[in-house]
Amino acid sequence: MGAYDTGSINQLVSANYALITAINEASKESTQATASLVKALTDASGDSTTMARKIFWLTVAIIGVGILQAAATAWPYLAWWWRR
Repeated sequence: MGAYDTGSINQLVSANYALITAINEASKESTQATASLVKALTDASGDSTTMARKIFWLTVAIIGVGILQAAATAWPYLAWWWRR
């Protein structure tokens, strides 16, 4: 075995430690980003269900108003028909 340069070994150890630290930080950021994405998708799913209900009831209300408008327009004719 040859003699090792202590300075070179220390630099290699420091570089290796810096790489491991950087990988750990990147892994934490990736995990947080994934958790944030999952939360956003979950919230969007709940929001779309709420929106679907609102759209359904709005559609029912619009159809109801349309039926009332048709009845109001036809009322004179219906009243005449019922009186005959």
